[in-house]
Amino acid sequence: MKKTVVLFPSVLVSLLIYSCAAVPTGSRYGDGKSIDTAGNSFITEVTKESVKAKPFAFDFSPYRSWPGITEVPAVNQKRNSGYWYSFEDDSAKSVRVPVKSPGYRILIHTTDEYPEADSVRTAIYLRTNKKAVYLDFESPFYKVKVGDYQSQRQAEDLDFQLNQLGFKNTIVISDSIFVYK
Repeated sequence: MKKTVVLFPSVLVSLLIYSCAAVPTGSRYGDGKSIDTAGNSFITEVTKESVKAKPFAFDFSPYRSWPGITEVPAVNQKRNSGYWYSFEDDSAKSVRVPVKSPGYRILIHTTDEYPEADSVRTAIYLRTNKKAVYLDFESPFYKVKVGDYQSQRQAEDLDFQLNQLGFKNTIVISDSIFVYK
């Protein structure tokens, strides 16, 4: 019984090794000819003699075309005033740079919660269409401010308009503002 247990695995391993062994390359690539199952030999190697070049018999010359580009003389025509062609002045080429200077802003709301301050800032922006709506963080409070005014009178006019829109308790404060030059 012990012989069978030792003999059977050794036969199985040797059979496995023999069946997985590689075929020598001499028999696979030796003479360039192979024999199929019917006993016919055929060429497996591609050489210059086995491939015959066929000349290309189609003539493309009747189908050739050359691009016929004709030059059209440029005529000075009047431009239609109803169409936009370009900027007439050089204002688009100049860059306006913001410079900080002393001025006035309107303080709308002060809170210690960012979402509340952001919602007030959004409400101001949507109701007034003022682009100069600022949300400043001065520890520990968020402050919502509107406007960049150089004179206190202009800031008071906006303060009155904001009171009319329903924003009560607004204050005109002096602050550093952006002036574009």
